Amino acid sequence: MTTATIQVQAAQPTADESAAALAAAAAAAPTTEAEARAQIAAAEAAKIAPAKPVRPDSVPEKFWDAEKGVVNHEALLASYTELEKKVGAPKEETKPEGEKTAEQIAKEAADKAAAEDAPKKASEVVADLNSKFLAQDGKLTDADYAAAEAIGHDRATVDAFIAGQQALAEVATQRITSAAGGKESMDRMFAWASTSIPAAEIETFNKSFEGSDVNAAVVAMEQLKAKYEAANGKDPTLVAGKPGANASDVFTSWAQVQAAMGDERYSKDHAYRTQIEQKLARSNNIR
Repeated sequence: MTTATIQVQAAQPTADESAAALAAAAAAAPTTEAEARAQIAAAEAAKIAPAKPVRPDSVPEKFWDAEKGVVNHEALLASYTELEKKVGAPKEETKPEGEKTAEQIAKEAADKAAAEDAPKKASEVVADLNSKFLAQDGKLTDADYAAAEAIGHDRATVDAFIAGQQALAEVATQRITSAAGGKESMDRMFAWASTSIPAAEIETFNKSFEGSDVNAAVVAMEQLKAKYEAANGKDPTLVAGKPGANASDVFTSWAQVQAAMGDERYSKDHAYRTQIEQKLARSNNIR
């Protein structure tokens, strides 16, 4: 059995279309032998010349030589070198606001060390000796003596200072005891106060007695004495001082005490110092 097929006939150009095509071909045709040869050579070269490569997607446009169709290795190398410099350079640390730099910390440490190494002023050494005298039960260490010697005070002078402090402490005790009317009367007053006045009031009295202000302690003792006498009447055993001591055998003012201790014999003459200490012990009404 044969299969019949229907062949589609191609449309034939019109007379005008044919005339236009012939005119275009005539215009493009070479007019001379030289033009003909040139057209033939160009056609042959186009057949054998390879097409320029297309830039791969993985190569950035700035590293592609479009004219040559190759990677621009010089541009790529220059960019890599610049990047290597940036990566290898030390980073500047950003300090949080308020954080000190290494230079500031070093300067502060140096200033602190210099301040610690600086010699103390004479007034500072004396104040230090006084506080240690009180804290160490009237005793000083070799280091304390060395600190005093560093500002020109030898051991004998320091010992005289200690003796003076001890004498002042004794005088303070004598003044407070005298304000109470004597040691026995003071003990009775303390025993009565411990059970007869409020705890807050006792604390106030104790702060005055334990403080460094002798005058305040004397006033507090006089107030306690007044309370005691108001509740119990006057104690016949209260005394104002030891009998038999005349005015020349006691100190009546702190100026007299300071003058006696300021005498150079106080630090050099043991007998003189003992005399002054005994006189202080008899002085119950120094003002």
